[in-house]
Amino acid sequence: MISSAESTTVTQNHACEGTCSSCGLVGSCAVRTVCRCLKVAEDTIIEAIRTGGATSVRDLKLMTGAGDGCAACHRHLKQYLAIYLPPVADHSTSSPSMC
Repeated sequence: MISSAESTTVTQNHACEGTCSSCGLVGSCAVRTVCRCLKVAEDTIIEAIRTGGATSVRDLKLMTGAGDGCAACHRHLKQYLAIYLPPVADHSTSSPSMC
């Protein structure tokens, strides 16, 4: 499980304790609490996706604990996945296989 202490911090422009809603964008506040039940911060979620290999809400639950309580944060976790997952190569436009 990745902890907030082990995660890299996302740059933020102001002092924040992660409890407000003034940071509207995903990725804008490293200390924002994404999962309130298990107190998992935004930087932990991002680190799990970028370097931990998380590709689903289930992966994030296993790696960080986020989303394993009331599930209210699942929609936010999906937003982080949509933004921070590396793009998947689209092979549909490549030339046909020789075999």
